[in-house]
Amino acid sequence: MSDRSGAAADPLGEYLSEIEKALFLDPEQEAELAKQIKAGREASRMLDRSNVAPAIVEELRGRVRHGERAKHRLVEVNLRLVVSVAREFEDRGWPLRPDPGGQHRAHASHREVRPG
Repeated sequence: MSDRSGAAADPLGEYLSEIEKALFLDPEQEAELAKQIKAGREASRMLDRSNVAPAIVEELRGRVRHGERAKHRLVEVNLRLVVSVAREFEDRGWPLRPDPGGQHRAHASHREVRPG
């Protein structure tokens, strides 16, 4: 598959590039996201009950949506951390992608060096 310029499409590369755009969080931002996630889960549990007052259903649904967005953001930031660490290992010979033979070069060289 190729893009309009004729270059081969690289879905994994594009995904990793997108993940790397996510900004890291400071501790306060991370705590705030955790609170929003918790509030969304609590709201979801309340909505699962049959005795929820109709007047608060939309508010609870909003909390659930807000919690889901917070969870998505936290996952995205954590993935960025994972990708950044993986990139450091890639620079040391541990590629993010398997080679065409299905094995990482570093794994193959590790087996060659192993005694006995």
